[in-house]
Amino acid sequence: MSAAKRRRRSRRHLLTVTAVLLIAASIAALSLWWSRTAKVIAPPLIDLTEVDAAVGRAVESARAAVLQTPDSAAAWGKLGMVLMSHGLPVEASTACLAQAERLEPRQPRWPYLQAISVITTDPEAAIPKLQRAVELCDCDPDAPRLQLGEVLLDRGRVEEAADQFRRVVQKQPNNARASLGLGRVTFEKGALSESVSHLQPCLSNAHTRKAANLLLAQIHTRLGNESAAEQARRKAADLPKDTDWPDRFQDEVEQQQVGKQSMLALADRLIHQGRHKESLRLLQRAVQDYPDSSWAWLMVGRACLGGNDLPAAERALRKATELGPDVAEAHFYLGVALILQKKPIAATTCFRKATELKPDFALAHYNLGHSLKEQGDEAGAIAAFRTAINCKPDEGRAHFNLAKLLLKRGQRDDALVHLRHAVRLNPTDPDAKTLLEQVEKQATVPGGSKDDGVTG
Repeated sequence: MSAAKRRRRSRRHLLTVTAVLLIAASIAALSLWWSRTAKVIAPPLIDLTEVDAAVGRAVESARAAVLQTPDSAAAWGKLGMVLMSHGLPVEASTACLAQAERLEPRQPRWPYLQAISVITTDPEAAIPKLQRAVELCDCDPDAPRLQLGEVLLDRGRVEEAADQFRRVVQKQPNNARASLGLGRVTFEKGALSESVSHLQPCLSNAHTRKAANLLLAQIHTRLGNESAAEQARRKAADLPKDTDWPDRFQDEVEQQQVGKQSMLALADRLIHQGRHKESLRLLQRAVQDYPDSSWAWLMVGRACLGGNDLPAAERALRKATELGPDVAEAHFYLGVALILQKKPIAATTCFRKATELKPDFALAHYNLGHSLKEQGDEAGAIAAFRTAINCKPDEGRAHFNLAKLLLKRGQRDDALVHLRHAVRLNPTDPDAKTLLEQVEKQATVPGGSKDDGVTG
């Protein structure tokens, strides 16, 4: 065969192979297009008639983006997150997130957020979604694996849970949430000393310290060391609520929040963090957008109280009580603003109203006691402090103030009971300890009169 013929045959072969490859690629592209198009569904319709207008606009905007780009995982995911962040129908948000997962199957946030949306109502359904998220992200971020471990532990799957926590600790040795998980696992297994060891790094971490102290109290109780158990329980009671563990996927959901509720929730967090000026700036916008919201004005009053602007707090809280006459907290905080301005009679009216609206409002009864004491009504103050204790038996300040009034009236035995409670509940309070030592010392003086009064 001549060289020219061989070249022509080689070219024909090359063209044939190229054509076959092009056809195969076209078929593959067509198949991919068809599979993706076949799975595209219409975004859910949500009844927005009773929804905050700002929320409604956010939902409609996200839904329009899906209609414009129905094969976009980001658009479906955004709609799912907007619905999820505002507590709108779970079925709709999970359907959107599931569609995002179909379009972007290697992205861990979509199965993870589907799990979070049902984790409290259907933990069994959440587990496979958490497992899929963990397959995709391992421990970066750590929240999916930690959530998986906790759900498995709650479902009694102890060994599987332990494996998840250990994997986190291997990658992040100082992870307090994983250590707390291992502490719970070993507690369930009865390995109490090992459990205590796991809890050590958790006891001072703001994300885990309250839960860790409560578990430590259970361990000491099981070991028969009731004194140590009581100490751990007291410490847990004195600690604020554990702060949420960092979770960037859930943060993305929270960032979708708009409207009154989200503004007030953020303002509340800022107040608890002592960031009163930032909170007030946000709340001033809230009362402009929602001037008839008693809770918005109530939050303004709280922010002003935190910033020690008492006249502004009083004005905002009076507005809150006008708009929400049945909101016990509005009357309570107005009472606080008044008593701090040395207006005990007006404050008394507010605290009484708060307790009428909410009879188990321990702090309102406690402050009512103070306002009555300021007016010289010792009997009324004693009754209010007793009610505060009935509502909340571990309110150490109420025990202490009640004890002082009882001592002033010569009721030493009853006062001693409450002083001992006050010291037990707050062993670091120097005033309660000093007064208790003084009363106990006088009670042991030979020939001492049982009715000798002691003022604190």
